[in-house]
Amino acid sequence: MSNSVAPEFRRDRHRPRAHRPGFSDPAALYRLACVQLDGGNIEAALAALALCVRAQPKDGAMWIAYGVALSKSGRDRPAVKALQHGLERCPHRIDGFAALGEIHLRLLQNAAAGQALLRAIALDPEAKHPAGVRARALAAQLRKRLLAESRS
Repeated sequence: MSNSVAPEFRRDRHRPRAHRPGFSDPAALYRLACVQLDGGNIEAALAALALCVRAQPKDGAMWIAYGVALSKSGRDRPAVKALQHGLERCPHRIDGFAALGEIHLRLLQNAAAGQALLRAIALDPEAKHPAGVRARALAAQLRKRLLAESRS
């Protein structure tokens, strides 16, 4: 092992996983990852969220955040899988459906985009949630695209 690594981190590899920093409290790591994601530190958020979904594979919110981070890093196809996995566990998450619709829109998968966006809109009929508002804006983009395609 390289001497450039601080001694306290060299010792970590010998600790049981549950006792390493960050693994003892996946919820705290998840909160940190969300702050990193909001702050634009995508790669750090991705690393933290990858640990979260490994530690808590049934936590839909963690999978949704992981999917959003993957999408923000340009990894759309794995993001779709992560979001779908999360939405199976948390089918009430407006932000998850809006993010999924946005990715499908970017990938030119119009039918899938429409389904995800309609689901987000249905979950927020009065447009009170920011993700519901975003879903409506994305749905308007999809309508414009479909209209332009039908005219050509």
